[in-house]
Amino acid sequence: MVMRLAAVAGSTDNQLAVEVTTSAKVIHRGDEFKLDINITNTLEKKVESISWSWVLPPGLNPGPIEEADKHITLTPGSSRTISISISSGRPWWVGGSRKCPGIGSQLSHFNLMFSLEGGKDHTQSVPITLDILASPLEVYVGAIVGGIMGSMINTLSLSWNTVVSGLLGLFLVMISQRRTDVQLGVAVEDAVGGLVVGFLVGYLGTSYFKGFLPKT
Repeated sequence: MVMRLAAVAGSTDNQLAVEVTTSAKVIHRGDEFKLDINITNTLEKKVESISWSWVLPPGLNPGPIEEADKHITLTPGSSRTISISISSGRPWWVGGSRKCPGIGSQLSHFNLMFSLEGGKDHTQSVPITLDILASPLEVYVGAIVGGIMGSMINTLSLSWNTVVSGLLGLFLVMISQRRTDVQLGVAVEDAVGGLVVGFLVGYLGTSYFKGFLPKT
């Protein structure tokens, strides 16, 4: 689940109102998404020369920014929305890069620098939390590897049955993600969850797999 809102109310002295929304309800590693940052001047004075910077966790990379959004002027009561495209890296072992964001809540900061008409310069930092999930590909690879490992440990051999066990682990993970009535007893949220489910299928055999199939 993505934290879709981070706001700083304008009631604090010399603070602008900032609201941030994401273009996606769920963000996985490897996704591209957009952040819309709405800045409102709730003060009684004109805000001049608003510039800003963005501090993102490693593995989250901002796209190019329009020149008109780099320096903003706001009259009292007016607002401006800045759109920023963000790309998220995937781990190298699923075809990504070495730099990818961690899984879970990732804290970033949107920093504003502005001056009030006839006044001094001000700074404002807006914390924004993004909840990042593992990409489905990570979970699927974990399930295949776990199925193969479980079968090899059980039979102490490598055969076509070993490959089939990897595929059964993958299928069981995919079924659990699409059917609410399939409860595995293991949280399949990342590669480790997929690895555990795949291992159990490979080690315990098809009877374990069949036990979780929906009853029709």
